Amino acid sequence: MHQHGVGTSAKSNQIQNWKGPAPGAFKINVDTAVPVNDNYFSTGHVSTFEAEVRGVYKTLSWIDNLDLSNIQIETDSMLTVVAVESLEVNYLEVGNLIEACKIWLQERNDVCLVHVRRQVNKAAHLLAHSSCLQSCSSLFLSPPTPNFLLETLFSDSTG
Repeated sequence: MHQHGVGTSAKSNQIQNWKGPAPGAFKINVDTAVPVNDNYFSTGHVSTFEAEVRGVYKTLSWIDNLDLSNIQIETDSMLTVVAVESLEVNYLEVGNLIEACKIWLQERNDVCLVHVRRQVNKAAHLLAHSSCLQSCSSLFLSPPTPNFLLETLFSDSTG
């Protein structure tokens, strides 16, 4: 699998339409949601960018823990893809996670990170936002699959 390598243009590798993975491969769509709600209280602030980087980092850890290979990670965060591709050291608070992602991806040529338009990442986007509407604690890992997700998956698979 071609790694979305350091120094390549994220825009040139941007996915325009969702396509299923090649036989024997996996796609993992990463998206996060940061709730903005008058009834929500937090002692800290997490930017959407930081949440997206943490999502990619957690996905890489998950891939390692499950010993998966031949993976394409898709995110609608262009900032995350550009930060991970950058040759510059990132000194933001989340910079250590960005650097860890860079190293991990450089060591694995069977895993790549690509930017996709939000419209291509619909299922991940809906799941992320749905979980925040439900106290940021819901994961849909077993049947029944929520109707909104079934509709999106069907729509994506039929073109």
